[in-house]
Amino acid sequence: MEVLDKKGINYKHNKELKGCVYNKRPLRPDFYIKTDKGILWVECDGRQHYEPIYGEDNLKEQQVRDMFKDNYCKEHSICLIRVVSSPTKEWGVKNHITLEKLIELIEIGINSETKEINFDLFCQYDFNRE
Repeated sequence: MEVLDKKGINYKHNKELKGCVYNKRPLRPDFYIKTDKGILWVECDGRQHYEPIYGEDNLKEQQVRDMFKDNYCKEHSICLIRVVSSPTKEWGVKNHITLEKLIELIEIGINSETKEINFDLFCQYDFNRE
């Protein structure tokens, strides 16, 4: 949030999106940024997304919700950036980036003066890419 605020970028935190509902529960993006070229959706995934910190059932439910969000973004042509909360990719999760990489992308991919976002740069890290 600090980096986006510093750049003066208009974003929504936990924005409710029409149709992004799983088991009658709205699934909100951690960060939602709408640009003239499309939508950037940033998800910050902690260990509970990969390890049974709160038990196996909670892990399975978390992963089902994550998959639902992934599919929602794919179906709606939303650029999804998934960030591991660790400074390194110690979990080896496919297509996730580190927080350090996200901050670098924000620094080089967003013009502070014009607020223009290099959408193509961010979408190189789209979680749903092959």
